[in-house]
Amino acid sequence: MSKLGIFKKYLAHLYEKAGNFNRSGLYIAFALIGFYALVMSIVCFVQKAVMMGVVNLAITTFMVLTIIIFAKIKSTRALARFVVVFIYALMIFFLTTGGAGGVSIMWLLFIPAAATYFISLYYGGALSILLGISVSVYMFTPLHFYGYPYSEQQIVRFPIIYWAFTITSLIIAARIDNAEEKQKEIVRSAERSNKLKSEFLANMSHEIRTPMNAIMGMCELSKSEEMSQTARDNNDNIYTSGKTLMNIINDLLDFSKIESGKMELATSEYRLSDILSEAINMASARKGNKKIEFAVDCDPDIPDYLRGDPSRIRQIMINLLTNAIKYTNEGGILLTVRSRKESYGINLIISVKDSGIGIKKEDMKRLYDAYNRFDIEKTNSVEGTGLGLPITKQLVELMGGIISVKSIYGVGTEFRVTIPQKVSANNPIANFYKGKDKNILYYEKSNSDIPDFIRKTYIKNFDTIVKRYKARKYICDNMRDVKREIRISDYSHIIIGQEEYLEDKAYFDEISKTHKVFVFVERADRIQTCETIRNIYKPIAVYQFIRIIEGKDKETALKTPEISFTAPDAKVLVVDDNEVNLLVARGFMKRYGINIEMATRGTDAVEMVKKKKYDIIFMDHLMPEMDGIETAEAIRKIDNDYAKYIPVVALTANVAEDVKKMFMDKGFRGFMTKPIQSEVLSNILLKNLSEELIVEKEHTQERGGMTYGD
Repeated sequence: MSKLGIFKKYLAHLYEKAGNFNRSGLYIAFALIGFYALVMSIVCFVQKAVMMGVVNLAITTFMVLTIIIFAKIKSTRALARFVVVFIYALMIFFLTTGGAGGVSIMWLLFIPAAATYFISLYYGGALSILLGISVSVYMFTPLHFYGYPYSEQQIVRFPIIYWAFTITSLIIAARIDNAEEKQKEIVRSAERSNKLKSEFLANMSHEIRTPMNAIMGMCELSKSEEMSQTARDNNDNIYTSGKTLMNIINDLLDFSKIESGKMELATSEYRLSDILSEAINMASARKGNKKIEFAVDCDPDIPDYLRGDPSRIRQIMINLLTNAIKYTNEGGILLTVRSRKESYGINLIISVKDSGIGIKKEDMKRLYDAYNRFDIEKTNSVEGTGLGLPITKQLVELMGGIISVKSIYGVGTEFRVTIPQKVSANNPIANFYKGKDKNILYYEKSNSDIPDFIRKTYIKNFDTIVKRYKARKYICDNMRDVKREIRISDYSHIIIGQEEYLEDKAYFDEISKTHKVFVFVERADRIQTCETIRNIYKPIAVYQFIRIIEGKDKETALKTPEISFTAPDAKVLVVDDNEVNLLVARGFMKRYGINIEMATRGTDAVEMVKKKKYDIIFMDHLMPEMDGIETAEAIRKIDNDYAKYIPVVALTANVAEDVKKMFMDKGFRGFMTKPIQSEVLSNILLKNLSEELIVEKEHTQERGGMTYGD
């Protein structure tokens, strides 16, 4: 492109940009001119230059009226042209009349800088150049004889000074414009990059979730099948690894949302005890076979029913616990949950303390930087994305909270978050039920491997239970004292550790027939106890332990979630182009006794709906020929009332931003992401199937060999 072409292109750019100048700045500039004219009118009247005083006073009045008129001109370009004509006429007036003793001509020197700033480089530059030509013609021709009598020096010097001001102002304005354009291009490039990254992550998530739905779905279905303990352990390990992979994918997606400013909170009522139990379970699974103590210290008086974003509260807990587990190889981890009353509800205070490798002082400043990892020599074997802490910090701040950290390198670290939450009900998280007097024997041998802060937590939790129940207690540290106390006293509850139980398994199995015996066990060890022994998986919070000893809370670990209803007369259609996903869906539906039919293409699904009535349709999103949304729309157009109102639920691996809203806006009745989760599926079925199709199951009391906790 020639230099002329480049110049024309640049002028076109300036013209386009000129349509969006700052009106408020222009109003301020004209107000200043009006104020100056008012001052000059006073000076003129003092000097008895009545005519010029009247003129300046008229200018002040005119400026006020001009600002009012400007405010009513809607077109920015029309306003800019009007301003150019007005300023040009005013400056020519100052040039020819000289103003107050020739001083007013100095106003012309402010025009190049002010005009390019207030009414854009395009219109301001045009005005400045036009004035420069007019000044030169006026001063260097006989025209100046008909106006104010300037001195010879002014006639020669002023045009030169004016052009120097104009050229300097235009160069500076052009450079500022170029810098702004470069900055905007950097921003646009970053936005494009973020968009491409978000799209890539969403697509990658979809591609990974599709096979993971098959892997995790088959693992969950296999839990209800008869198999050897080794096979069951392998199955559980596959499922846990799948969950870990899904957590990594979710971290990447969450961080992408945070970077693009699209992360939103979903406020609802929730039970803190449920969120805390889920976080403990997931962290315990993540801990696996690591020989570290994991303890929980939860204030029993903290309100249980809160209002906030439960999924993000749980995510914060899990991120902090996972981080502690990754960097702690010996010692212990303590999760502490407290609250402080405020006018709006409470401040929920969550802290995670560990005896891990700690953080160096010089690394503290970069602690929340994405993808960062410190002390590579010691952490090169640690898995993860490096996004857990950055995401946690952003979520905490998004909820109006704060996060802090204390760490001593080589000793350990403690993270603490404080999050404002509303209180829905003041019911405490732990209910100490009134009943028979309790007489508790606690047996634990001295273990020097347990960190002091973990040992103190165990003692504190035990003392809390004893004091709230007003129970009698006896603590033993050897087997001889245990046998003596049980022989001479009547204990209602006997609490022992896993190692202590294995020390004399036969004895404790025998006394469990006449006493309530509870054994604290590590989840990964899976020790075999007799039917009358109650196993309690570590860690356990006070509120959980209270429910266990009262028989109010029990669940079997690592079993398929209980199905509370069946729907044998329900007819369900599942549409998915992946046959393995269809098999997984069939396996889940089978547990409800549902009649399920399947289609691999949207066109097939439409034909099936024309021929048969279904109670609910589960629809995949991304399919060849006709996608899930197009298929649903085609079903709605079938010429019968039934097809118009049949519940269609999205069953998709697409978890991109706003995808759920997109489905709901298209008339879908529900949204379920892959991998399929039993609890979510149950809720969708209960919500969309008619009441006459639901058959509630009778709950039977489980006996013997119970596993309590969680």
